[in-house]
Amino acid sequence: MKQRLLATIQNLSIRRKMTVLIMLICGIALVAASLAFVIREAHGIRAAEKEDLASLAEIIGTNSAAALMFNDSKAAQETLAALSAKSSIRAAYVLDGADHVFTSYLSATAVTKKFPFGILDASAPPAANPVALQRIRSEADRLLGLSGYFSIAKPVVWDGQKVGTVVLLSDTSVFINHLYSTLVSTTVILAGSFLLIYWLSSRLQRLISDPVLLLSDAMKRVSRKKDYSIRVVRETDDELGELMSGFNAMLEHIQLRDDQLEEVNRSLERRVAEAVAELRRKDQMLVQQNRQAAMGEMISNIAHQWRQPLNAVGGIIQNIQLSYESGHLNRENLEFEVREAMEAILYMSRTIDDFRNFFRPGKDKAVFSLNRVVAKSIELVGASLRNNGIAIDLEEEREVSAVGYDNEYSQALLNIINNAKDALLGHGGAAPRIHIRVFSDNGRSVVTIRDNGGGIPDSILPKIFDPYFTTKEPGKGTGIGLCMSKVIIEQNMGGKLTAGAVDGGAEFRIELSGVPTFNI
Repeated sequence: MKQRLLATIQNLSIRRKMTVLIMLICGIALVAASLAFVIREAHGIRAAEKEDLASLAEIIGTNSAAALMFNDSKAAQETLAALSAKSSIRAAYVLDGADHVFTSYLSATAVTKKFPFGILDASAPPAANPVALQRIRSEADRLLGLSGYFSIAKPVVWDGQKVGTVVLLSDTSVFINHLYSTLVSTTVILAGSFLLIYWLSSRLQRLISDPVLLLSDAMKRVSRKKDYSIRVVRETDDELGELMSGFNAMLEHIQLRDDQLEEVNRSLERRVAEAVAELRRKDQMLVQQNRQAAMGEMISNIAHQWRQPLNAVGGIIQNIQLSYESGHLNRENLEFEVREAMEAILYMSRTIDDFRNFFRPGKDKAVFSLNRVVAKSIELVGASLRNNGIAIDLEEEREVSAVGYDNEYSQALLNIINNAKDALLGHGGAAPRIHIRVFSDNGRSVVTIRDNGGGIPDSILPKIFDPYFTTKEPGKGTGIGLCMSKVIIEQNMGGKLTAGAVDGGAEFRIELSGVPTFNI
């Protein structure tokens, strides 16, 4: 119950919480003060009642002393009869020196059975109950109410000697009436005080709640709008004012950091944009350089491809000249030589078409025969390889198809073959050879290019696809061929190009998404 009450108070708003706390504290103080006042008032009323009864008992004792001395009970009776004027007196007794009842007085409304003071009626003369009388005498100074009555016993003294006792019994009506009146007035004052406290607390709590609510509203606006320029106005020099100043200082710090972060972001965006532009420019340069290098390689390949046909055409022309000079040139010989020359010229024309198609970019990805592209690429560089004493062989397990750009794939493959050729020429080993294998592996179309040119050192293997990285002498390599092959296979065609060392050489592996095979 206590925890539930505390939880309820804790969950109240700051305004209600302040009001409840002020009301609670002031209420406890008021109730405690009112209770102390009522207790003090009750004590005062009882003290006044005691003093009144004591004075009355002394007066009766003084007036009854002579009657006791002269055994004049009638005179004592007349003295007690005067008590009828005091309605709170229910009974009065005058006892002689032996505590026998000398005379008594009972009010008309007295109920003797409820009296705390007993009379032994069987005695002659009647005697007071010694137990009750002793109790009254012992409690006289405290004036305790017994069974709804106040009682007091005062000795009657004559010439310095005790000659009797006066016993007075008074009801508590006066005490109760005074106490009731005090309680009513205290309750009214307490209720009025509570109303006044509530009115004051509802206004005084604003001294604390308003700054707190102002801070809370500012925090909500900052959180909602992400606006760190919001500030609160400090209105006091107390701890709440310090809290507001601290809040403003925190916002200033956050705003400064936010502005700095925004400036850093803008600077980073500019730098990123510049870096992207620079990368694009370098990529364009890389592509252009790769294209120029490829064109140089192709021109060299064209020269190798045309050397034999040109020699053949030259021999045909010489044969025609010799036949003419010797007189053996006839129509049949001329047609034969012309036919041979035309075949050589047509071969060179087809070679030009092949090189032109090689540099023609593909627009859309398409299914192409990997075997055909590999064979055509070997045909383009075959003469150059043979002229350098390099053997190239092709192993085809079966016809394999792939999805991508066939011309770009051919460029990537030729870059790798030319790199292998350079490695073989630089290695200078016996029986240089390039082995190409075309096959499918778990739904992937794979081409491997293996050479026996000494392999790739582990220290440079991670760098061979980096742009402008080359181990060749200056002027003999650009370092962009393998990089462009990586870009073509992985970025343009979504495949994978890897390299590794094998026994006595290196092997490059090209993987593309495979498709159902078909025959050409």
